[in-house]
Amino acid sequence: WNPSIGQNGLKVGEKVVVGIKNKVIDKPKSQQQEIVKEVIENPSPIYRNNSKDETSYLDVVVFLPLKVKTVTWDAEKKKINEDTHWSLEFYNGFLLALDTLKLLGLRVKVKVIDTSNDTAYVKSLISNKSIGKPDVIIGPIYTPEFKIIAKYAKDKNIAIINPLGKNDEVIKNLPTAIRMRPDNNRKYYATADYLAKNYGNQNVVIAYETGDGKLAEKMKAY
Repeated sequence: WNPSIGQNGLKVGEKVVVGIKNKVIDKPKSQQQEIVKEVIENPSPIYRNNSKDETSYLDVVVFLPLKVKTVTWDAEKKKINEDTHWSLEFYNGFLLALDTLKLLGLRVKVKVIDTSNDTAYVKSLISNKSIGKPDVIIGPIYTPEFKIIAKYAKDKNIAIINPLGKNDEVIKNLPTAIRMRPDNNRKYYATADYLAKNYGNQNVVIAYETGDGKLAEKMKAY
């Protein structure tokens, strides 16, 4: 939507597009499903660099609970069901990240798998060897599904990213797993470490939300 930003950076006073009209609004259920299916079946983009090696690319599989077969429209809220809605938002953000990688010269092949938040289906993907051996797996979002795929990734030595989980237990004993969201303890200790190294002799004020007093005290002590 704003290609000049990637080339020239964001300038003061510049107008940018931050959203477009939701194409799903006012469409019947059957058309909603077609739109979601189009996102699933047709994106699979390969971002190419100028390399002559057409076989060289990063193979990425993304697991999201898109629920293609059960998309519903909430007339009151004027949007599709929550899982599908935020899965599409997540995937759009993912594609923006790929655009950045493209500028860096990285070629990426993407496959999207709709888990439908169904652990039985996720297990069947492993039994049917539908996942293959990609370079990177992103998701699934929900913990029960993630644990199933993470074990597969561990056995196959595939890097797997947990994008939304905040609990260390999600990636425990999974050496190939990466959790993107740090929990509060990690954030506070990392902040304390930074402050100690760079502002050790200065006054520091810790502002915290109600209920986070114990974490603030830990950070202060650290």
